[in-house]
Amino acid sequence: MAYDNCRDPDILVGLRYQLRSQLGHDLWLIALAVFIIQAIEQGQFDRDPVIFATLDIIFETISAYGTVEVSTGVPWSAHSFSGSWHMTTKLVLCVVMLRARHRGLPVAIDRAVLMPDESLA
Repeated sequence: MAYDNCRDPDILVGLRYQLRSQLGHDLWLIALAVFIIQAIEQGQFDRDPVIFATLDIIFETISAYGTVEVSTGVPWSAHSFSGSWHMTTKLVLCVVMLRARHRGLPVAIDRAVLMPDESLA
C-alpha cells in the first residue's frame, strides 16, 4: 500500500512538525484579520446579514492571503465584496495581502523549491 510508510513514527513526527509550524506561521494572521474585519463591519452585518456573512469575510481574507483575490461581489454594485467595506477594513485586507506576498517559503521542507536530484533527508 502507498500509505504503509505513513505509519512510520519519524514521518508522522515530521509531518506534525511541518503542519504545526506552517499553521502557526500563517493561520494567526488570517484569524486576526477576520476578527478585525468582522468587528469593523458589524454595522453592515446588522443591516444585511446575508451579504455580510462571516463566511464571505473568511473567503475574502483567505483569497487575499493566497494572493488570488477572488471575490463574491455585492448585488447592488459592479465591484467586489471588499469594495463595499470601510476604508479601515480595506487597509487590513491590504496588510494581509502584503504579509502573504512577502512570506518566505520554508526552503528546508518545501518540495517546490528543491531541485529534482535533491531530497528532504
